[in-house]
Amino acid sequence: MTIRRRKKIIFKPRDLGVEVCFSNFLSYYNKSCDTNIYLPQTLYRKKYSWTEFIEQSNNSNRNANLYKEIGHILCILYFLNGTDFHYENIIVNNKKGLVLIDCESILYPFDTIANEHNVLSIGLLSKKIKVGDHQLDFGGLNINENLPQEFPVLKESIRVENGEIKLFSEKSKLIKPNNLQSNEPDNINDNIEEILAGFERSYLFLMKNKKKITPFFNKDNFNFPIRFLLRNTFLYAHVLHESISPILLTDRNDRIIFIEQLDKPFNENSNLLDSEVADILNNDIPYYYSNLRSRALQSSSGFQEKNSLKKAH
Repeated sequence: MTIRRRKKIIFKPRDLGVEVCFSNFLSYYNKSCDTNIYLPQTLYRKKYSWTEFIEQSNNSNRNANLYKEIGHILCILYFLNGTDFHYENIIVNNKKGLVLIDCESILYPFDTIANEHNVLSIGLLSKKIKVGDHQLDFGGLNINENLPQEFPVLKESIRVENGEIKLFSEKSKLIKPNNLQSNEPDNINDNIEEILAGFERSYLFLMKNKKKITPFFNKDNFNFPIRFLLRNTFLYAHVLHESISPILLTDRNDRIIFIEQLDKPFNENSNLLDSEVADILNNDIPYYYSNLRSRALQSSSGFQEKNSLKKAH
């Protein structure tokens, strides 16, 4: 939506309580550590919110301390169990600095899944997802040139030719914005000392001020949802796309059997797979979340399974 003076705002139809808490914490952190880490301003309304729209900048005049601030961000997100900060969830803006968006997966319950939490699981650094025989890098900090990654999408495009349905193999392209682009080519290894310096300073500050930080995320009136990533969204989108092939739409059971090829989730005794199938049949991307003080998993479509998590956050 565009409002007066052509300023854009974005409508978010979900509870952004965790992002409000995170934004308040970052305001305190920036003042204490002289950093410029930014979250879009939010008009919070519990079940929905409005957020500020931030443009990606041409970074020829970027902040000289940018790499140190990357170190700060890595440490903060590691400290707060953050994940899913892929290339679409970070913006570099000349005025705002480093901007994090869609911070719905901080305070993540990593002990519930096989993957351990480390700086790679945050997603800002190289984060590769296997697609067939290929690997796509969805890492948030793309320091290479704006080159597309071309890959087979593992789908077949349904087209009509001479009155008959034909299947054509297709290729697609993923073009990642170069978040750290400048006039000179960059390599993360050339700036590793600055990143480590920022990480170390952040670590010392966070360890020293734990008691001051906890209240930002521990308020009784902020029992907010935390997104739980049962699978990556790219996989869900791929399965949904394939499942609406005309060949699978002629018989509902054929479509169900196709969707059920998804492996069972982390909890073999759960009914989560049935929930995933139901959402995809409804042409939705399955979206799961847990609350800060709960062991239950819930979905945006109303599904709930108690005691899915080993412990509350």
